[in-house]
Amino acid sequence: MKRILALSLILVLAISAAALAKPEFTAVYGTPVIDGILDEVWKNAPVVELTMDNYEAIGGSYVARGPGGFAAGGRFRVMWDEENLYLFADIADRDGSFNASPGANFIRNDLIQVCIKPDPSVEKGQGRFIFDIIATSNVGTPLVWENWTIPGNVDLPIAGLTFFGGYTIEVAFPWEILQPAAVAEGVSFPFGPFILDATSDGERKGFLFPWPDGHDGIGNEDSWTVVTLVK
Repeated sequence: MKRILALSLILVLAISAAALAKPEFTAVYGTPVIDGILDEVWKNAPVVELTMDNYEAIGGSYVARGPGGFAAGGRFRVMWDEENLYLFADIADRDGSFNASPGANFIRNDLIQVCIKPDPSVEKGQGRFIFDIIATSNVGTPLVWENWTIPGNVDLPIAGLTFFGGYTIEVAFPWEILQPAAVAEGVSFPFGPFILDATSDGERKGFLFPWPDGHDGIGNEDSWTVVTLVK
């Protein structure tokens, strides 16, 4: 009996560790149309799903979330070609908050943030980007705000759709802006999209991260996940 209990405990711990392990993002080669729609070209891109296993609460909860065809959270796909790194995000959210204004930080909205360090050889704390991306705004268009490297709003190819139950974001990050060490099959670098959740009144409720360090990991590229370019 003791042996059975011990094996059961090991199995539970193994499952828990697997659930909380940092995912790995794989960017497949391809060129999507930036329209906010999950086109056929995205179907070959592996999905990374963020769920309650990654959740760090800042008041409030994701328990009431959905529907989105999956558990509360989001699904992310990544692609690349010689011109851009592409991201498609499908996010579950029933109480949408999209009141962002151009020229202002808009983190008290429902949005995704994307951390990218295209050249991992650069000194720690340098050469990093963190993009805030919202599917729509109070001027009726998606917006991008970059926190660390580029001051303020950034003009990226982007599309977003909002609907009851959530939103989608499709965005291209030009290599010309990112300035990676290399663009080729097998290249890897620190990368991590995560979800910010706000109430319909614009009060921030929480984050959903792909890494175990939670909010403290945002400013530390060693905590981020990694994306690898493949063909």
